[in-house]
Amino acid sequence: MSRDPNSTYYDAGGIETLIIIKAKLTPKQYQGYLLGNALKYACRLMHKKKGKEKLRDAMKAKNYMSWLADELLADSVKKQARIAKDYKPAIRKLPAMNHSELAKSKQS
Repeated sequence: MSRDPNSTYYDAGGIETLIIIKAKLTPKQYQGYLLGNALKYACRLMHKKKGKEKLRDAMKAKNYMSWLADELLADSVKKQARIAKDYKPAIRKLPAMNHSELAKSKQS
């Protein structure tokens, strides 16, 4: 189903064009694509004559920025998971300390 009910032609054939584009690009390229489209719609909206057309372009810019934010958040979560995975073995190797040993280590 199309993300934009006014543009259902983008999912003709049963697959949305954005899904194809995302599959063919690297994550960084896809993020650049989303940013570029957000900028395109933001830059051209003030040149539209009708308020309805301006609003439509503003909503498109907002949608692309929202999708970009989603991608950046997912990327950040993946990086944090990799960092945690890398440090997990090191954390397991640390000796266990009780509260009195921890207090002694802080004094020295």
